[in-house]
Amino acid sequence: MDICPRAATRLFQAVVNKAFEDAILIEAPTWSKKKLKRRDGENDAAYHLRCEQSLARRKKTAVMQVARQREEAREFLLNNGKDFSEICTFAGYDPSYILGKASKLAAMGWPKLNAGMKIAA
Repeated sequence: MDICPRAATRLFQAVVNKAFEDAILIEAPTWSKKKLKRRDGENDAAYHLRCEQSLARRKKTAVMQVARQREEAREFLLNNGKDFSEICTFAGYDPSYILGKASKLAAMGWPKLNAGMKIAA
C-alpha cells in the first residue's frame, strides 16, 4: 500500500505542531464526579469523602501526566537529535528553523497559551 506524499507530510507537520502544543499549551481539563458504587453500610459522609478523594487522585495523576508530556515535548524540540531532524525534514520544515523557534520560546520561559490561541510564526 502506497502512502500519499502529501498525507505523509501533513502527518509529520502534525507531529511537530503537537510537540509545540504540548510544550506550551495550558489545557483546562474538565472533571466530572465519577459515580462510585456505594459500599454496604456506607453512610453519606463517608461515600462523598471517598468520591472526593477519588477525584483528587484522578486530578493529581492527570497533572503529573501533563507535566511529563510537557517535558518530553520540550526535550524533543530542543535536543536536535536524529528523530527531531528527520521528523522536521519529513514535515517539510528546516530543522534549524524549528529549533530556533523552540529555543526562543524556551528563552522566554515557555510562555503558556490558552486553548485556541496561536503562536505567531
